[in-house]
Amino acid sequence: MSQFLVSVPIEPVVRHSLSGHSSMALPAVHLPGGARIVTGDSGTAAEVEVESADRLAAKEDAVRIVDDLVAVLAAWGGTFQLRTSGVQVTQLGRPPGAITVESRIDVVMQKGDLDTEAALFGRRDHLPEYVRNCLELNYLIVLSDRPTNRWLLAVIGLEALAVGTLGAQPDVSARLTAPHPTPAQEGPPAGA
Repeated sequence: MSQFLVSVPIEPVVRHSLSGHSSMALPAVHLPGGARIVTGDSGTAAEVEVESADRLAAKEDAVRIVDDLVAVLAAWGGTFQLRTSGVQVTQLGRPPGAITVESRIDVVMQKGDLDTEAALFGRRDHLPEYVRNCLELNYLIVLSDRPTNRWLLAVIGLEALAVGTLGAQPDVSARLTAPHPTPAQEGPPAGA
């Protein structure tokens, strides 16, 4: 196991409206567990020292830690996201001048046409409300890079589709609160 210093860029989520925008800035500060927030000309980053088997594992460990940090910041209204493409790793205790080669793949997907999308967009005012809600939920799924959030939004979307197409279904709480028959209402036991 080796010691690594990992710098994970964190960016504020900018909230835009027709009348302006807002975002939040963080101060430079030391945090428990050896983590710290650093600010500079290139933006804000969380630096974390981790002990890991290799550089990739160090990145993954640090991103998990910083992901926890932004979740805590969100509890007080701080909206930040990680810029994982900018994560930098330095192996501590490594001889000066040692070279490390890292590779990364950047992909841009090009859509061939928007025929299907255009057809749905043209019908948007005639779609049932539950379908419009599902489109909004799907948009949030696509934006999110958090697997748990994506799963929860997908489940909510499936429920909205089911209720929209099949109608409300009895749920567990309705079954638990339904009046239970008394023994006299149930009738005689079977075989009596």
